[in-house]
Amino acid sequence: MENFEVEILDSNITTDNNKKEISERRTKRGFKLMALGAIILLGGCISNLIMPSMNDTYNYILYGVTSTGATIVFYGLYFVLE
Repeated sequence: MENFEVEILDSNITTDNNKKEISERRTKRGFKLMALGAIILLGGCISNLIMPSMNDTYNYILYGVTSTGATIVFYGLYFVLE
């Protein structure tokens, strides 16, 4: 009977360690995604400041790149906060 209880406790400890490892991996992945999204947003901002507003690429960068960067940042936040 005692061996059965020890096995249950050992399996609970192993499960807790696995949950912590998974949580740490998801958090690291989330921070990496947030950094990538921030770099994309910064690149889009700088390119919009440099480019003249008469070009068609201006709208693509203004709306497309900014939306992509913001989506990646929020996806990273999802991993961090979950």
